[in-house]
Amino acid sequence: MGVLMALDMGPTTTGFSVGDLSGKLPIAEFWPMPEIGGEGEVYRVFTNNLYDAIEAHKPDKLAIEKPLSVQAMLGRCNPEYIWRIGKLRGDVYEAGRRCRIPVVAFSADTIRSEILGRCRWPGGSEEAKKVVMAYVRGLGSNVTSFDAADAVMVWLYVQSLQAKAKTGRNPLFRDAAD
Repeated sequence: MGVLMALDMGPTTTGFSVGDLSGKLPIAEFWPMPEIGGEGEVYRVFTNNLYDAIEAHKPDKLAIEKPLSVQAMLGRCNPEYIWRIGKLRGDVYEAGRRCRIPVVAFSADTIRSEILGRCRWPGGSEEAKKVVMAYVRGLGSNVTSFDAADAVMVWLYVQSLQAKAKTGRNPLFRDAAD
């Protein structure tokens, strides 16, 4: 099935998971962004981490969690962070292109709906983070960062898509088969 590297870029931390899609669980970690040195230092550290990980793990595919829309993030996030996440996303696409690795992106709502059965919780994003962490830890992953847990969720989602494609149980075709 190949090696997948999944990333969840946040404004201060990037979650990272990588593993063979035929395996049980990927390794997961996070890359904290530097607090001093300005935006240039953040981008330098992120890009170095990204290329180091690509070189070390030699993924066949990169997968990222799509960011929320700018409108959705405006009330919840520092505007500078919105631009930062967009830039980091562009860096992933550039790295994929340079290294000839395809990049795919999925929304958190789609991933959570497929894996957890829902994408929203009464307690908002803080409750969602707790549910995601509990789920990933329940699988046996020792994640310590919500961003790393989200990266594992992206990895699990792509793994489930591969399994459905292999068995023909893709929900997109369910109605036609019934």
